Amino acid sequence: MISFHPNTGPAKIVQPPLDTKAIAGESVLFYCQAEGNPIPRIVFKWNDYELTHNRLGMQIKMISPDSISLRAKLEAEHNGNTVTCFAQNQVGSDSATAQITVYGTNETPARGFPKVRQDPSATISQVGSSAHLQCEVSAEPRATISWIKDQFYLVDLSASRFRLVGSGSLVIDTLLETDSGSYECMARNVVGTVLSNSGHLHVRHNLTIAYHFLQQQGKYASMSIQFPPNINEIPERVDVAPGQQTNLTCRAGGFPVPMVWWSTMGTPAGPLASGPVLMAERMLTEPQPNEATLRLTDITESHEYYCIAKNGLGLVRRNVSVMVKELPAAPTELDARPIGGTYAVLWWRHSNSPNVDSYTLSLEVKNNELGKLGRRQVANIVPSDEAAVPFNLSGHPAGSDKHFMSYNLTGLTPYTEYVTRVYAVSRTAGLSLPSKPVQFRTSELGKP
Repeated sequence: MISFHPNTGPAKIVQPPLDTKAIAGESVLFYCQAEGNPIPRIVFKWNDYELTHNRLGMQIKMISPDSISLRAKLEAEHNGNTVTCFAQNQVGSDSATAQITVYGTNETPARGFPKVRQDPSATISQVGSSAHLQCEVSAEPRATISWIKDQFYLVDLSASRFRLVGSGSLVIDTLLETDSGSYECMARNVVGTVLSNSGHLHVRHNLTIAYHFLQQQGKYASMSIQFPPNINEIPERVDVAPGQQTNLTCRAGGFPVPMVWWSTMGTPAGPLASGPVLMAERMLTEPQPNEATLRLTDITESHEYYCIAKNGLGLVRRNVSVMVKELPAAPTELDARPIGGTYAVLWWRHSNSPNVDSYTLSLEVKNNELGKLGRRQVANIVPSDEAAVPFNLSGHPAGSDKHFMSYNLTGLTPYTEYVTRVYAVSRTAGLSLPSKPVQFRTSELGKP
C-alpha cells in the first residue's frame, strides 16, 4: 500500500501555454508553470512528441524546477499544430494544450492584428535608478502585453518594481545589476501574437561619479561609459536529424557596440610531431554589429561552433554543439488488409531500433486535390505485446507474431485510392524516416 504525507498534492498546471496566432517566420514564446508536492516534472510536447532537447527552430529552457519556456520560430507547416504542457508527480498529473495558427507571409492578417510601432532600444542606467523600455503597440481589441528577458524569462509584472505605461512600455524601478539583459515585449489579442525586436538594458554602478567630480572642479566634459561585450543566452546544444538544416543566432551587448561572428576549428596550425597540436580558428561569418547568424544546411556530422563578440574592452566566446542524432529505423513490410468500404487494417513490422515509444501514421488520398481534407495523421500508436497476423507475411504462418503491429483505419471514403506511410517515434531520438509507401483502394459499399 502506498501512503503519502498529508501535505502532498497532485501536479496541477497553474499557468498554461496560450493559443497562439502568428505570422510565418516569427518567433513566439510558450510558458508553463505547475505546482504540486512533490515538485512535478514538467515538459512540453509538440503534437504529442516530447521535446527533450533543442531542435530546429525550437529552444527549451527550464526556468525553475516547476516552470518551463519554449521559444519557437513558427513556419507555415506548423499551422494546426498543438503545444501541450504536461506535469506529473507521484500523486497525479495534469496537462494543458495550446492551438497554433500560422498566417502565411503573403497572407494579410486579420484586422486588428497587433503591431509593434516602437521597439525597445539599448538603454544604460544606474543601480537604484529607474529605466524606461519603450514598446508602443497598436491592436484591436487592445493587446495584452508581456515582457521577456533574455529570450525565455517572463518578467513578473505583478512585482512592485515593474509597471506598464502607455500602450506597452515597461518601467523598472530601483534597478539591480541583475536587471541587465535583453528585453522584448510580446503583444497578444484574439487576432494574433507578435514579438518585438530586442533592446539591451545595461545597469552599472556609479555612472555619475566622474561627472559630479568634474562639475565640482568647474570643468565641462563629455562622458563615454564603456563596458566589455557580453553574449546573450544561446543554447549549449542543438540536436538535428541527418540532412537537416538549422540557424544559429548569437546576440551580444556592450559599449562600444561589439562585433559578432561565428567560427570553428580548422586545420592544425602547429607542429604535429611534438608538443600540443594547435588548431587554426576558421571564421564562418563576417563580423556584424550586435548579432550574427550562421546558417547550416545538409548537416551530416556533429560539430562544435563558437560565437565570438569583441569590442575595444575585450573578447568573449560561447560554444554551441550541433549534434546529429541517430534516427530510429523506419518500420518495414507495411501492408493493408483486410480492406472494406470505410476501413482498412494496416500491418507493419516493428522498427528494429531500441527505445521506440510509439508510431505515427500518415494517410493521404492519392492525387490529393482536397488539401487538408484529403490528409490525415494518427499519432501515438503504442505497440502492444503481440499482434494477431491473419495472413502470411514474409513466409511466416498466419497466427500471432509479436514482431508486427496493426492499426484499424476507419472513416474512409468508399472506392477511393489512398497512400499511407508509417514512422517510428522515440522520445529521445525523434521521428524516423517514413516506411515505404503502400497504396490501397477501399471497396464499394455493399461489396466485401
